[in-house]
Amino acid sequence: MEWIIAAVDGILMVLILGGNCITVTVIIKKPKLATSSNQFVLGLALADMLVGVSMPYHMTFYISEEMGNSLPLCLLRFVLMIMACSASVLHLICIAVDRYLAIIYPLRHQVIVTKGRARHVIFCNWMIAIAISTMPIYWNEWQEHSKRCAIENILPANFFLFVVIPAFTFLLVIMLCTYVRIHQVASSHATRLSQQRLSCSQISIHVGTNEIQHLQKGKKSMQVVALVLGCFCVCWCPYLTISTLILHGYRSQVLELAYNLAFSFAMANSCMNPIIYAWKNQDFKCAFQELLSCCRSPTAASHDDIVRSRSQSNLEARASASTSRSSIHDLQVERF
Repeated sequence: MEWIIAAVDGILMVLILGGNCITVTVIIKKPKLATSSNQFVLGLALADMLVGVSMPYHMTFYISEEMGNSLPLCLLRFVLMIMACSASVLHLICIAVDRYLAIIYPLRHQVIVTKGRARHVIFCNWMIAIAISTMPIYWNEWQEHSKRCAIENILPANFFLFVVIPAFTFLLVIMLCTYVRIHQVASSHATRLSQQRLSCSQISIHVGTNEIQHLQKGKKSMQVVALVLGCFCVCWCPYLTISTLILHGYRSQVLELAYNLAFSFAMANSCMNPIIYAWKNQDFKCAFQELLSCCRSPTAASHDDIVRSRSQSNLEARASASTSRSSIHDLQVERF
């Protein structure tokens, strides 16, 4: 069974590193995506990459039982995982707060959230993650007779009860409160804009249309972040629940197997974020397609360029026709 779990973790490692490497690459190479908000997405991708990098080391404990006899090697296993997962959680909170500011203060968002401030926040996130992950080094349950690198032999029950669970609950409450507030503001904006569209003034209609486009873009980005946060909660809740049971004395072979599966399920969260971005975010989707097209044959790439150019020409032709109709309509109104 250990070999099967190690094989599953190996597949997850490839998916995690592949997807998040693409995310990091497109943010760095595409100026359009190098925004202050996407700095938090970049930080999240780097944290997820750390999960993927540490998984080979984690898998060796399934294959070699001798590594479990060493306290430093066993501590390093948990320190790396706790650090990466703590950084992911903190970056998810930053993304939620950033979307909140973008919806509540759309005109001041770029002034409030600058690249410099975003990088300072990311630095603080990593410092907090390092502080939390190094706690088991001086607060652990390792005994001299312990010959197995398991969670019950390393992490104290009080560490989970008074550090991990309260922190996870507190951050989850912040996420929920943030999105409830965002939903309230977005609903009030939608109601106000629907009233403006009923007005007979041409200026009001024009302003309302621009605001509607901004609101729709904000809603799409909010949906992406909501999916990211939702996947995180769904993936990590089973692991936290089973870990709490094990640390409080509930142990059996079935529960141990459930723990290993729940751990793999929790790690799978790190490969879901790039999939969500490619599925829901149009800017990331286009950047992913452009980056992947560079790895294909020149014939396929040229074919895509032809299709893209034709689509662009059709759009320009429609825009030109729409402009012409608008000009004719204005002349007719002036003559009238």
